[in-house]
Amino acid sequence: MSTDNVALSSAELDKEAGSGSRHLGGFYLKLTTILAIAISLYAIYSNALSNTQEFYRNAIFLSGILVLGFILFPISERYSTQKFNYLDYSFILLTLVSYGYFYFTYTQGASILF
Repeated sequence: MSTDNVALSSAELDKEAGSGSRHLGGFYLKLTTILAIAISLYAIYSNALSNTQEFYRNAIFLSGILVLGFILFPISERYSTQKFNYLDYSFILLTLVSYGYFYFTYTQGASILF
């Protein structure tokens, strides 16, 4: 059985994987880079040096990862442009609001809902 080593380009790999990754530039590229570095530094700090409750640590980390995911991967290939649209902003806002709600009302329990 012979195997051919065929090098695929980045665009071909994206198309084969079915991803609609966004190619960023300018302000959005800087924002994404800063956010990714901040998430990495927070993960290192919170797991090695901090004495934070697990719930708060996970809420902050997962909200950062979700925001980063919504920045890098648009909802479909049709929206795979450098510019963001209303869906990108609404999903990022929904993530921040939902994790912020969990973060600030965690100690109050279910009594706030009733």
